[in-house]
Amino acid sequence: MLENYIILTGAFNEEKNIERTIQSVVKQSILPKEWIIINDGSKDDTEQILKAYSKKYSWIKYFNLPNENVPFGTHAVNNFYRSFEKITFFHWQFVVKLDADLDIDKDNFFEYQFVKFKDNLKLGISSGITYSTHTGKKVLTKGRPYWRTGGAMKVYRRECFEQIGGLKPIYGWDGLDEYLAMYNGWKTRTFFELHVNHLGKLRALDREKTISLAKYKGESLYKRGYPIEFVLIKSLTYLKMSREHQKAFLKGYFSSKRDMIKQYVSAKEKSFIRKIQYLRIIDKLMRKKLL
Repeated sequence: MLENYIILTGAFNEEKNIERTIQSVVKQSILPKEWIIINDGSKDDTEQILKAYSKKYSWIKYFNLPNENVPFGTHAVNNFYRSFEKITFFHWQFVVKLDADLDIDKDNFFEYQFVKFKDNLKLGISSGITYSTHTGKKVLTKGRPYWRTGGAMKVYRRECFEQIGGLKPIYGWDGLDEYLAMYNGWKTRTFFELHVNHLGKLRALDREKTISLAKYKGESLYKRGYPIEFVLIKSLTYLKMSREHQKAFLKGYFSSKRDMIKQYVSAKEKSFIRKIQYLRIIDKLMRKKLL
């Protein structure tokens, strides 16, 4: 059944945004069977908002858990699985990883994607596209290829989710899942006609400027098995920010390689990822759908 889906969300100090997120889900043409929200040690009024809506809608359930204080990126996956453990509806066909700072534009956001899943039985992961507002105008997220889904509101077909082993507890989990899905024969798609307002965009942009995150991203690329040549090219992006950012990024990758820290991909999967990275460059240059 198309309507057999669940939503999992982690929320930390989201009193300014989460009510709009909830309202945008409540208006959906197909409602989830269950929505599990983890209140991740919030110090503001997030809990009061969750309590009010959980009383009004029986399918919204929240749990107060302590903040685990783990690195950014890892925390998203940890909260996903902390909410996953609270599921009571086990016959779901789709699971949605939804951030707590989103406002979905269309009331058929999920229904639209479920129809796409029905039409294409090899579609494993999908999403919409986020935007921010400036002077009353939408500014859509740029530079995303059609197969690169957004980590803020991913929809997973159960068979695909289980085959790829779920989400990996690392920064960049939302890129690795796509590669693993494609490796296993699944398609992944962003539907650019489905717009989602990223209410916390400015907060995210501020985080992207930090040197510590640059280092963490370098570590993540090693954990995901990215080739050295891709890392070197990617480092030029950080050089535009500063030499310190580039050094931190490269240090993150090469120190991880030196210390032989755990990688989350097999040798065959790494080879596949390398192929996709080259296709990604060609794809961008030729503007053709090679994947």
